[in-house]
Amino acid sequence: MTTRHYRSVADFWNRPQHAAYLFVAPVILVMVIFTIIPMIASFIFAMTNIDMFLTNIKFIGLDNFWEAFRDERFVNSLGISFKFTLMAVPLRMVVSLFIAVLLTENTVFNKIMRTVYFLPVICSSTVIGIMWELTLNGYVGLIPYWLTLIGLPRIDVFHNTQLALPAIGFMTIWGSFGMTAVIFLAAIKAVPYELYESAVMDGAGSWTRFYKITLPDIMPTFWFLLITNIIGSLQVFDLIYVVTDGGPQHATETTVAYTFYCAFTKYKLGYAAAQSVIFFIIIMVITILLNVIMNRQERND
Repeated sequence: MTTRHYRSVADFWNRPQHAAYLFVAPVILVMVIFTIIPMIASFIFAMTNIDMFLTNIKFIGLDNFWEAFRDERFVNSLGISFKFTLMAVPLRMVVSLFIAVLLTENTVFNKIMRTVYFLPVICSSTVIGIMWELTLNGYVGLIPYWLTLIGLPRIDVFHNTQLALPAIGFMTIWGSFGMTAVIFLAAIKAVPYELYESAVMDGAGSWTRFYKITLPDIMPTFWFLLITNIIGSLQVFDLIYVVTDGGPQHATETTVAYTFYCAFTKYKLGYAAAQSVIFFIIIMVITILLNVIMNRQERND
């Protein structure tokens, strides 16, 4: 490259509107390698009969998709995923908002409690799963042992088809509500204080101020957290893998857990890819619908 060409290239990238692309290039590269390319590969593999070792590749069209809809275990996993989401998301949102409202004031106690509530977020899901396994497990858990000491029957929630999924939901909420609460807290702190002063002068109580001022002002944040929490809850896997592995009797086997089983236990990569594509479309439709509702509400406001 000649000096003239070098200077022209340098001048081109030194312009702010062009230099910005250099700063976002690493992120874009990571997204392309770890998100876009695997996503495209999943759509391709979904229409093939292929194993984990990428051998015996055979194009079979939409057969994997038809098999998935006829698979009772896959349909059951979809139901488990939605049941878990309907159980965990509303409770997490309510608890997080309640905690955020309680910790709004900048007192020393509130600052300490903000840290305490956020601590589980920095723990990995594996650590959280092992901790609660040692606490609630019917054979080695502390709580079942303490129950026997006072004459009560030992309860093994992780081997109970009725209690296992609520227990996973509780563990998920416990480990993640701190992040949601902190975001709610930031939104509440951004509400203009003058609005509260005017409301107090008009005789509005705490509930009226929350319902008429705080809640409407933080609705964009509420919708953002609702959408992201729904997406995250539908994709729950790590805690289930560590604690129950989908049991007992597939009572906690979510769609991601069953897809993982098909791919890495049964080595049916093409079939697992088809399941992931179906689940991706379902989540995408839900996200689009929630965005439409959110945008319509914002226009009405």
